Amino acid sequence: METEVKDYTVRQEVWDGGVFVAIYVSQSDVSSLHPKPEPLLLIVPRLCYLPFLFDTLKEHFYTHALVLSEQQIWFEAHGLPLKWHFPVGVLYDLYAQDKTPWEITVHFTGFPSDKLLALENPNALRSHFMNVLKEASYLKQGDIKRINALGVSETNQIWDSFKASKFEPFWKMNEKLSDWSSIVRVPVRICKGDRIFQEPIVPQTEDGQEKTLGQILLEQFEDLFRKRDDGSIESSCKVIVQGIQPSLDSSIVWLSKNLSHPDNFLYIIVRS
Repeated sequence: METEVKDYTVRQEVWDGGVFVAIYVSQSDVSSLHPKPEPLLLIVPRLCYLPFLFDTLKEHFYTHALVLSEQQIWFEAHGLPLKWHFPVGVLYDLYAQDKTPWEITVHFTGFPSDKLLALENPNALRSHFMNVLKEASYLKQGDIKRINALGVSETNQIWDSFKASKFEPFWKMNEKLSDWSSIVRVPVRICKGDRIFQEPIVPQTEDGQEKTLGQILLEQFEDLFRKRDDGSIESSCKVIVQGIQPSLDSSIVWLSKNLSHPDNFLYIIVRS
């Protein structure tokens, strides 16, 4: 029971985590009749997607921007287009170099379809999220029976509570999707620069011990991580999960259970 309480507290703290951002509107989207507006300063939930901010941005910039299109909205940081289908916290850990506020620019026109997935319709974000959730469910349980068994109202509750940042109703539904006593694979995405590594992660070693974060990274990056004589893993790389640097001895199953994003993937950032 004590462990369950501690895990619940960790999940709540992860859910409440935010990134301090300063959002500027692109000069090309501003009417020449108006001076460029002041940036919008926000604490953005680490777990959300950038397009969730559209209504807030529209309210702040509507008197200055020439066009306000939800399907054309995109963001960049220092000239780098930001993937809308990556959680904000992952983008920050990848590209912000720990700077606060993180300065990003919003565009309402000129969507770079050669560099970013298109937001084809208002349901694109939901469709993407649910597809990733199904993928994670398949990896964990070997099938998608649990997520397919959800009713329409339960599926809506997962999406609506995630979008509205409501912890309790989201986790009430999300806990139905996993049986941690019979997990087959751990849904993990390792991000290094612009590359994403997604390999099937078996949760246990051959002798039945839970694999550690260090062991997973050693399997993926033998040139960046090494095993010491005592069996522990070391590296000069900075490893970040949910904005923190966990011990490389941390259980990969515990990290997945408590530090995954709402899409049920554990995002591990490796910075050289």
